[in-house]
Amino acid sequence: MVETEKVSLGKVIRQVRLKGSWVLAAALLVSVAANLNFAYRIVYLDTNHPFHPICFTEADGLVVLTEPMNERYRERMLVNTTHSNRLGKDDILYISLRDWRHDQEGIWNLTRQIAVRIYLERTGKKLPLEESFEMQTGHCKFIRKYVLEKAKAR
Repeated sequence: MVETEKVSLGKVIRQVRLKGSWVLAAALLVSVAANLNFAYRIVYLDTNHPFHPICFTEADGLVVLTEPMNERYRERMLVNTTHSNRLGKDDILYISLRDWRHDQEGIWNLTRQIAVRIYLERTGKKLPLEESFEMQTGHCKFIRKYVLEKAKAR
């Protein structure tokens, strides 16, 4: 009778270990999934990709302007609610990689709208026909003038 108790106790211990390994495996799987989700959020959804204004030319398509932005444009982008963005300690504007990759046309349109607003603020006049024509035909000249910092003389 003592031997049967040992055998049944051994079976119980094996079953507990087996069930414990399933629990451990499930916990490990949940942990891996949580870490992958966390990494996805940081890399793809967090505002950590440097932002640059975009313009459009018929020859080149969408063109990324990597020169420094002026302060007014940066302020306008920060109050914009269509994209998640933030200003870093280094005065660089950051946007999420998702917004940057999937909405470049929207960023171009927003850049154009902000450039026109800055023009209206500076001059107090309606946009002249020739500059309006330049924007409609896709030249970057107008956007560079009102969105980027002026080059400093050396």
